[in-house]
Amino acid sequence: MSREIHVHPCERERLPWSGQIQPFGALIGVDKTTLTITHASANTETVLNRRAQSLFGEPVATLSNQLALILEEMAFEPEDQVFERKVALQGLPCWLRISQDAHHYVIDIQRLDSESDLGRMSPELCDQLAYSPDSAEQAQRLFDSMVKLIKQMTGYDRVMLYQFQPDWSGQVVAEAKNEGLGSYLDLRYPASDIPKIARDLYVKNSSRTICDAQMEAVPILSATQQPIDLTYSDTRSVSPVHLQYLQNMGVAASFSLPVVIHQSLWGLIACHHYQPKALSPQTKTEAIKQVDRFRRALHGYLAKRKMQHYDQREAVLSRLAGRLRRARDQEALLAHSEMDVLGLINAQGFAWMDDTHCHATGELPPEKALRALDQWFQAQSDRDVFMTDSLKRDDLPGADTDGVAGVLVVKVWKQGQWQRCYWFKREVIRDLVWAGNPDKPVMEDAQAATLSPRRSFDQWVETRRGHSEPFEDFDALTARRFIHVMTDVLNES
Repeated sequence: MSREIHVHPCERERLPWSGQIQPFGALIGVDKTTLTITHASANTETVLNRRAQSLFGEPVATLSNQLALILEEMAFEPEDQVFERKVALQGLPCWLRISQDAHHYVIDIQRLDSESDLGRMSPELCDQLAYSPDSAEQAQRLFDSMVKLIKQMTGYDRVMLYQFQPDWSGQVVAEAKNEGLGSYLDLRYPASDIPKIARDLYVKNSSRTICDAQMEAVPILSATQQPIDLTYSDTRSVSPVHLQYLQNMGVAASFSLPVVIHQSLWGLIACHHYQPKALSPQTKTEAIKQVDRFRRALHGYLAKRKMQHYDQREAVLSRLAGRLRRARDQEALLAHSEMDVLGLINAQGFAWMDDTHCHATGELPPEKALRALDQWFQAQSDRDVFMTDSLKRDDLPGADTDGVAGVLVVKVWKQGQWQRCYWFKREVIRDLVWAGNPDKPVMEDAQAATLSPRRSFDQWVETRRGHSEPFEDFDALTARRFIHVMTDVLNES
């Protein structure tokens, strides 16, 4: 189905430059050259017993010699390096998160309580994070263990593991919740619920805390005209759009822990509470540590899947190369090895095209549509591979073909012309259960003359047509290997 493309209101905001923080902590900015304080949040008196204006121009060593030494060491670290330390500021025990921008050290400050709020951690659940799964069933047990452990540690009412899909929509794949709450398990959420600007910040930060969705942000005061970059700040204020989104869900506080694999956002552990809730730095740190253990176990599982696929693929390619050497002809290869060629990509149709021939088998678009698709792909001079699970969504030739919905195509220059191989997947009609209507990611607010986040999260069932089963992330590499191995065999003669 075709969807109207909305520019999410958050995308228009410069979130790292909000100039405000959440009130669960305080913040100071320190000039990197002089190590004097240039910025301070308006609430420093509640944390440091010092008014913000009284801090301006002071050497940071007046707060703590230890902090001054840490900042001197940070001068040799890359700008994306973040330090977290327990430091006494003017004799007060504090937890500091220290990041930097081009001109400043940015220091989040939280007072440390003598008592930790860290909940009991089940040894059995901790043990589950020590091993990489060997199967999809074991992976699901890993997912379930992770959300149960985070719920035990933090005490949030609901903890979910949210996995991103290729189109950046997401699905709840595991959930631990209090009795009496409805379940979000298996529900899908549109990409607009976590817009790109927020996803980029999740890749850079190991957690995100919102203690009270009804809070009033605290302004950051400055002795200079330079703004301060809050990209890595834990206390950074929250987009008003996202605060409204949480309120629409009935959520008063949240804690998010990204799961990053190879610098890409694989998923998110989302914790919701229905009353305001603040976490101690100690509990945050332990939660981050356990999520890192989970990430390593998940990474091992995904790597094993790829290696298994690689071994299977190489065995099939070796078998196909031998048959092609004997047959010396693509048509004969397809006649005897159709299932192997299709099975490489789990496809239902295949076509090998050059400037004069088309060798094909299985379920295909009509010849006219196939030729039009081939012309389109040859015109894509900046790519040698392309794949989509929906020709219709991407408005490509062949989109109106009954039965065929997805395609993976690869090309290589051999024998003085472009060799092109196409794998086609048939349409799969399925019901997707969304948390609210995905076609209405934002709502028009006529009184405010603006857009606001959607208000409904009731189950909404979409019967999706025009899509195939999605391609795996390693299918493009498989297609490249196939066309290079096969064309090399043909060139041997």
